Amino acid sequence: MNNFERVKSVFEKKKSDTVPFFELALNSNIYRDIFNENKVIPNGSGITKMQLFNKIGIKINKRDNKIFKLSDINKKFFSNFIIDSISNIINLYSKLKIEMIPFRPYDFLISPFYGIYLGFHENLHNITIEFNKNDCGNIEWIIRNGEGFWAKYRFEKKQDTVFMVNDCIKENGRKELIRYIDYLRKIFPEISKIKNFSMEDNEYQYSILDYYYQKVSESSLEGNFFNVGYASIPYPSNSTFHSLFLECMITDPNIIDNFMEISTCEVMNILRILIKHKINSVIDVTDWCYNTGPMFSPHFVKRYIIPYLRKIVSFCHDNKIYYIKHLDGNINSMLPLLIEEVGIDGLHAIEPSAGVDILNIKKRYGNKLTLIGNIDCSKLLVFGKKQEIYNQVKFLIRNLNKDGGFILSSSNSIHNGVPTKNLLYMLEARDKYGKL
Repeated sequence: MNNFERVKSVFEKKKSDTVPFFELALNSNIYRDIFNENKVIPNGSGITKMQLFNKIGIKINKRDNKIFKLSDINKKFFSNFIIDSISNIINLYSKLKIEMIPFRPYDFLISPFYGIYLGFHENLHNITIEFNKNDCGNIEWIIRNGEGFWAKYRFEKKQDTVFMVNDCIKENGRKELIRYIDYLRKIFPEISKIKNFSMEDNEYQYSILDYYYQKVSESSLEGNFFNVGYASIPYPSNSTFHSLFLECMITDPNIIDNFMEISTCEVMNILRILIKHKINSVIDVTDWCYNTGPMFSPHFVKRYIIPYLRKIVSFCHDNKIYYIKHLDGNINSMLPLLIEEVGIDGLHAIEPSAGVDILNIKKRYGNKLTLIGNIDCSKLLVFGKKQEIYNQVKFLIRNLNKDGGFILSSSNSIHNGVPTKNLLYMLEARDKYGKL
């Protein structure tokens, strides 16, 4: 079997010759340790974002405020940065013999609220970025568009992460959220009306998304990988106006309905681009659970999330694309909704530290669902010894893959706290115990 056939057989609940492997993201240290050089990979890290800024001519060295207009960027540098990063991630996943590879273009998109996967419509000529360094020496920036919408972000170098720390909706309340919804409704173009997806000529950031997956298609040989694109339900759990959003679910449902409706239209546009470039599956990376349980009750999930998620999943199925739902935390009460009402094809990341029992899920839903994950990345992959990692990999393979339907993965990603050697131990154990 080639890599594509191996993963496809698992989604079809058939036995493959080897248990496939997947990681949602690898930290940048993995590339350095494997190839003995520092290169950027699209992985959600802060370093990726900072290297992008540097590549397109934005440099910040001092505490002085600096304001940049994105209309001044060199688009050739931008496109070369994307090409290089795609080549790097393909080389890394190939070297590690990982069959299933995610491609996430969001690291290269620039808009006020990129954290909720919107902003593909943004015109680069209307975007400014204001940089400074705070008292702790961390780089911060405010992204602002021509309509006055803005969000502030902070780069934490030690953790290699970027966080949204403030935004105009949090500052100005529901009137600003309504204004933002109205803005989205006016400016979202239909994909069919965008005639040219050229990075050089088209101002819309849709062109970046299209260009990215075009290069993915060119770079990934037939059967070399099972490709995973990104298309997430637009629930703003990582934004600083999240608490207002939760409040409006109770006090002003119409606002939430409008937000979810127009935002889902944007996700459908994203899916059309993914389908055009023959992506094999998509993953939804939006979280709405803590380790203790969901952020809201199943009633609110059915009211505000399920109708739109069902629309996205149905569109994927109509186009023969598998849909994987990533969901951190204690997801137990969500499973009947996701599996029986929505019909997701895969579940990631199944955190054992959050009280999620993967064996029980396998027993209840194994004939309907491919399970991806469950190797604990909060403690085991951070502090564990080689034999402990081997034992856990062996246990999961022996108990979950008797009739297929299991893909080995960490319980989230290979984040900065995971040593490269522990990722390699997990891969070695897969090779040892995963042959079928």
